[in-house]
Amino acid sequence: MSFDKIKLVSRLVLENMNLQGQGLLNPLTSLTQLRVLSLKQNNFSGPNLVLSNVTSLKFLFLSYNEFSGDFPVSVAFLWKLYQLDLSYNNLSSIIPSSLNHLTHLLTLRLEENRFSGSISGLSLPSLQDFNVSGNVLAGEIPNSLSKFFALAFEKNSVLCGVSLEKCKLVSSDPTWPWAMASPLSPKSIVASSPSSMPVETKTLKKDLE
Repeated sequence: MSFDKIKLVSRLVLENMNLQGQGLLNPLTSLTQLRVLSLKQNNFSGPNLVLSNVTSLKFLFLSYNEFSGDFPVSVAFLWKLYQLDLSYNNLSSIIPSSLNHLTHLLTLRLEENRFSGSISGLSLPSLQDFNVSGNVLAGEIPNSLSKFFALAFEKNSVLCGVSLEKCKLVSSDPTWPWAMASPLSPKSIVASSPSSMPVETKTLKKDLE
């Protein structure tokens, strides 16, 4: 197959094949017609995922790998995305509010990483499937995400709000144990144990055309 024909590939699915290595996604940036990319359940690793050139992507599944480093900010340029799954990796840093540019996004799965900071800036009204459990997020769950059940937010020690326990304001004195534990001091926010509620499950089917 010629290189020109390779550039016309629209779907690449390499799942559960025990593949490994760093920098794999960099050559894929030349596949400008790619609409579906699924590399889940492999052993790919490395930081600095750059995907900004693959602007035709509608479905991106990279879960159950060993990707690390900051949240791939280039994802915010994939404005046609319907589904994004980066769960079960070693990604860190904040979850950027630039994701709000993804106005078609229906699925956002970020659970079981090491994301930190607040999610108060996220506003994705089209979302139907959302999960940020198992991170180190803090602060109050915004009203824009209040439709999701508690299990979507659990295992974040200082995350609170509508779906979990109510947020409690504590002393601004940094010597308070709770204030020291929260990165949001002063007026730190402390969460109690999340309630157990069933996760809403939906099957999403979208036309690739």
